[in-house]
Amino acid sequence: MTLKFEHKWQKTISSKDRKLIIQTYMHNPIQEETVLFAPVRAARNHRGDLLATVLIVNGYQSEWKLHERILHYYEKGIRVAENKFTHPSLIIPPQCAMPWTFIFHSNSLKKIPILADWQIIFL
Repeated sequence: MTLKFEHKWQKTISSKDRKLIIQTYMHNPIQEETVLFAPVRAARNHRGDLLATVLIVNGYQSEWKLHERILHYYEKGIRVAENKFTHPSLIIPPQCAMPWTFIFHSNSLKKIPILADWQIIFL
């Protein structure tokens, strides 16, 4: 499996964040025929949006694309937010992992997030 950074990330990521992502990569081995969203960090911005950074681990033999996928953000098993995402430039090659930050706008929040014990699930 390969860890890959999107071009913009490669230029702007801090060494602290790079280390955190590498650590997440080391603790989340590929699972054949599945896509895993390994949590890295969750935060809220000044507008109240939820920013969830994950390591997307693609265990398929084909690329994975983000096209009209509904993502659910859960904390302690309770759904906190959901949103439909499409991003044409987000393509995860086969047997590869890449970090990405999903922004759940404040109006998509079902409750106030505590930013702990979280996961993202997609349908």
